[in-house]
Amino acid sequence: MMWLQQSAGIVALLSTVVILSLPTPGHGEVECFVCSFSPRSNYTRMDECMPDNFTQEYVQRRTCEHGCESVKTLDLNGELETFHRNCAQSSSVTSECERKEGHVLTQIVCTCDWDYCNMSVTSCSFCGHGLMLLIAIGRICDRYLLP
Repeated sequence: MMWLQQSAGIVALLSTVVILSLPTPGHGEVECFVCSFSPRSNYTRMDECMPDNFTQEYVQRRTCEHGCESVKTLDLNGELETFHRNCAQSSSVTSECERKEGHVLTQIVCTCDWDYCNMSVTSCSFCGHGLMLLIAIGRICDRYLLP
């Protein structure tokens, strides 16, 4: 019975740590990465903005009123026109990605509202990791701490 109480305490403590470390929606100003890339610029500058080349140490940062965004713009053929990370352009931040289709261009706009959340292309792509960690902790406790 003592093992059960100890393992319950450990699970509660670890769960609290995980929950407190998850990103939470912000209110007010947040810090965002600001950069852009266009293949049409003949690669005259280094690409530090695209997801495969993103280097947070070299990218500018800015305090933003509404939140952050990552925007991928494609032409009619699905070819990349531009990619940028910036302050969210409106206060309707959803922490999701939205596809906006126009006559000529398509934009995939991902918005979020916590510090540096536009590091990821999909703004909340890592939010599920906390839940997976909690499940793993529970399984470890069941396996090794319970008699």
